[in-house]
Amino acid sequence: NEEKILLDIYKKVLNNEDIGISDNFFNLGGDSLTAMKVQIEAISNNINITYSDIFNYPTVKELVNSISSSKQHYKTSVQDFSKYDKLLKNNTLDKEIKCNSSSVGNVLITGVTGFLGIHILDSFLKKEKGKAYCLIREKNGMTAKERIYNVLHFYYGNIYDNLVGSRIIPVDGDFTANTFNLQDDIYNKIGKDITTIIHSAALVKHYGIYRDFEKANVIGTQNIVNFAKEFNCKLIYISTISVSGNNLAEGSNINNNFEEEKTFDETNFYIGQNLDNLYVRSKFEAERVVLDGIEAGISACILRMGNLTSRYSEGKFQQNHFENAFVNRLKSFLQIGVFPKELLNLYCEFTPIDCCGDAIISIASHFNSEYTVFHLLNEKHVNLDRLFKMLKEIGINIKLVTYSEFSDIIKEILNNPDKKQYISGIINDLTKDKKLVYKSDVKIESDFTKEFLYKTGFEWPYIDIEYIRKYFNYLKEIGYFDIKN
Repeated sequence: NEEKILLDIYKKVLNNEDIGISDNFFNLGGDSLTAMKVQIEAISNNINITYSDIFNYPTVKELVNSISSSKQHYKTSVQDFSKYDKLLKNNTLDKEIKCNSSSVGNVLITGVTGFLGIHILDSFLKKEKGKAYCLIREKNGMTAKERIYNVLHFYYGNIYDNLVGSRIIPVDGDFTANTFNLQDDIYNKIGKDITTIIHSAALVKHYGIYRDFEKANVIGTQNIVNFAKEFNCKLIYISTISVSGNNLAEGSNINNNFEEEKTFDETNFYIGQNLDNLYVRSKFEAERVVLDGIEAGISACILRMGNLTSRYSEGKFQQNHFENAFVNRLKSFLQIGVFPKELLNLYCEFTPIDCCGDAIISIASHFNSEYTVFHLLNEKHVNLDRLFKMLKEIGINIKLVTYSEFSDIIKEILNNPDKKQYISGIINDLTKDKKLVYKSDVKIESDFTKEFLYKTGFEWPYIDIEYIRKYFNYLKEIGYFDIKN
């Protein structure tokens, strides 16, 4: 039965025979990597659980109960979301877009040690003249200054070393704490010295408990909004396009059960989308905090990010690349070596991180409080048919097979202990009969943002074979894509 099978999987994965059905997987030493192994083993035994189930139901007993019961979907406390409509109504092409440039001034940037945050800082330093206060908490015994050097050196070598202390000002603080854990005089000094806040820090895991997401992403954003209000600063809040219910870039496809496809553009907030993913739910709640702040008089806008990919300049990718759902998905297909030809009409979105940093600074330097939401994603999509042709040209062959052949190959891999881990990147995309689900019932639109950016002089790049070559070469060089063919 399921209980015995799952208990045996726990014992095997944790290498511990002394486990009972009421023991918590994570208290026994389980982590995100071993949770993935549990999921793969369970699916090999025809027990369909999701990755997040293991975090939500960490004992065998709870997990078995969750399989047999119908799961509760998260419902927003259905207040009247229509009150936000008036704050979103100008994000449209119906009227002429007003786009005047102004200095960003001095900024406070959060999340600067992350993949996006450091590229926002880079674009700011190149395009603006002001100072950037970088709010960074101590971690692993490293101070804010040590951490900023560490991340600058990874992405840019030592070209910015001479700016640390003059234009780059590391601040030891924590945005999730009231007044950022700063002494009053420092808190006030920064507040009086800056014009703009770019809040890009967030907890972006795809598993865990909601309390952690809420602390970082909701309460943290409330602290930032309070700061913006107190010192009358402009706020640029970095969100994710996944709040739309189209969740492919973040991880698994989420089913919204809409009767027909819905569009989600810059005038939308709540369209009844599925918000079960804890990270996505916390970002949705954080957007709400920002919208409430705007209603209370702060000048702010929300920037929803698409699928952030490696640099356009030379293909460098994020430090923690193994946490990126899109890259893990690509790795799985390279290892499996096949792809269903029925899905060739789908597309990929590549939003290069350095271009994204430039787009954010373009919006910041043309800030207009009438416009409250932007969708930052490269609408110059790459059709899968074209992607596979480009991959072939750079020496990567993925065989196109029928859907049923694909299912058979996946079943074969699941029965092969040496190859099981190949499917870890696509495991949440598979249906019970081992087919892929890559069609969302939410269609993202970004026409307003595209036009606004065009007026600022910014355009997204065309994704050509040179970019694809740099992208894959970098991941091969660091040993992440082990491509045999």
